[in-house]
Amino acid sequence: MAIETQCPHCKKAYRLKDELAGKRVTCGNPDCRQAFTVNGQASANGVTPRPVDSRIDAEAEAAAIFGDEPAQAAPEDQRKIAMTCAACDNKWDVPWSMQGKNVLCPECRARQRVPEQKTGKVDWRDPRAGRPSLARVEELEGAVGTVDVRHVSGETLKKAGVIKEDIEARPKWHYVAWAVTAVALIGVVGYGITLLVRSNKEDRRDQYMADALRDMQEAKDVPLTPAEAPLFKAGVLIPAGEFAVRKDDPQGLKDAVAHFAHARRDLEAAPPSAGRDLLLGELAMAQVTLGGTAEQVANGTRIRWTPGGGGRQPLNEKTYTVQQELQQTLKALATADAVVRFHVVRRLARALAKAGQPDVLNHSLIAQVLPQEHAEALAQAAVEALKATGDQARAKAEAEALVPLLTSGGKGAGVPPSAPALFLAVGVPAPADAKFPAPPSGGDVPDATRQTFVTLALLRNNAPEALALAKQPGGTPAARLSVLALAAEWADDPGEAVEAAHAALPTGEERRKVSIPDLTLLRLTVQAGRANRPETVEAFVKSISSDAYRAWARAEALRHQLASSGEKPGEETQAEAPSDPKDVRIGHAWGRLALARHNARVTNNTPDASVRYDNWGAGTFRPYGLAGLALGLQDRNLR
Repeated sequence: MAIETQCPHCKKAYRLKDELAGKRVTCGNPDCRQAFTVNGQASANGVTPRPVDSRIDAEAEAAAIFGDEPAQAAPEDQRKIAMTCAACDNKWDVPWSMQGKNVLCPECRARQRVPEQKTGKVDWRDPRAGRPSLARVEELEGAVGTVDVRHVSGETLKKAGVIKEDIEARPKWHYVAWAVTAVALIGVVGYGITLLVRSNKEDRRDQYMADALRDMQEAKDVPLTPAEAPLFKAGVLIPAGEFAVRKDDPQGLKDAVAHFAHARRDLEAAPPSAGRDLLLGELAMAQVTLGGTAEQVANGTRIRWTPGGGGRQPLNEKTYTVQQELQQTLKALATADAVVRFHVVRRLARALAKAGQPDVLNHSLIAQVLPQEHAEALAQAAVEALKATGDQARAKAEAEALVPLLTSGGKGAGVPPSAPALFLAVGVPAPADAKFPAPPSGGDVPDATRQTFVTLALLRNNAPEALALAKQPGGTPAARLSVLALAAEWADDPGEAVEAAHAALPTGEERRKVSIPDLTLLRLTVQAGRANRPETVEAFVKSISSDAYRAWARAEALRHQLASSGEKPGEETQAEAPSDPKDVRIGHAWGRLALARHNARVTNNTPDASVRYDNWGAGTFRPYGLAGLALGLQDRNLR
């Protein structure tokens, strides 16, 4: 007889053979699988039931009935699943319970899923494994089995607590690596944008300068006098050369040397004039920018200072040096007035000393530009270098080299005005037959005494004593204004010296009786602009007799005024030019260049000023406006 029973745990009904009565069996329900004892008695065939504590698996019994072999699996807590990393081929084992879950490779930390494992033959009683095609299924009305639910949202199961994520936590260094990568990516993108913006700005600057050069070369029927037309062309080449050399690349250096050489040729071919001499002085100052360090020379972005200087220049190319370039420019300046040549020598000595290259302006170079005034030129150059560097040893050597020139038998015999100040400053005794001026003792001061001891006081950084001595009566107005100009140029604040010179400036009938070099008045005008005193600028300008010097003095004063005004743009009225073309001078164009350069620097050319410069006149002022734009934007980038 069959035994009717049910699992006491899940209530699943069973109809079993009577010989199973009293035996321990395992419930076949895959959701239960718990052991229980079969209730009931042995059947009437006389078979004695086994002891109650005997354990027989219902699955084993069913397998015996249907001919299936019972599974002989090891306990799950001892079984392992072999894993192979898809990223690095690393092999390792994971617990049997991890199948279907995500794990990280212990070698490369790559994430991968543990595959589901097959457990042998398909159990037809397991609803998850599918039923035989002819299996009879008894459905209960109103009930829904788990096998009938085909698709359930994973998010829903998570919220219901049925599914719990079992993912191994990522190590902290993963997140750090992601953060570093993100920051690096942002930096690369930002750097790329910066390079693009910088490239666009450089392209814009280059275009302005190229337009300026093309405008000057191609302009026709320019309303300028024959004496001024070549100066206007050369005047654009000088800022073009400065712009090119500051680009710090080999091609820029080649362009700069070519621009400066072209400007010098134009000036050499121009008729003698004050404007020509002043431009040659600016060319010499611009050529100082060509010199560089040994590394820059090796890189091809600068040239040597002297033929024996450091740095290996490229082979198979013409060798240039700053000294050689200056020699050609100073040679072209040999026909200028002596006061102009002295002024250029002093400016060069100061600039080269500040660049650490005072020996570039050697004795032979000075003798070339000032052969008759060789001793005084050497003394002035040495004084300027001493003031700029404070190098007493070099200044002493320069003074000792002057001794043969101060004796009666030497070239240029006599005592030049600047030599006594140099000798006294470095403690070199005067030559036996050289008579130095005596110190001032009160009353009128002779010109030689004033120049020697004002210069000595300035070298000793005693500006009050220098100004007091400069103001004392005696001598000529020209000598008094000359030492005051020197005091203003050497002072950090030139205001006091400028005002003293303004007070000493002859006016009215007296001005017509005395001779004051226009260059001295130009120097004072420039320092008045540096002190940002427009009224004093006009007072000095009106005292200048040459229209070329007046135009240049206003231009240089404007340049310094704009620099002292900070970030305030200048007005076009500050660089006015005559309406009559025959009255236009190169100094007017130089003033327009200074204005355009300053405004581009402080405004970043916003709005675009090139549109306004179109009205400045092709071949005259427009190229100077465009060149100023290029230089001003370059100044803004380099500051």
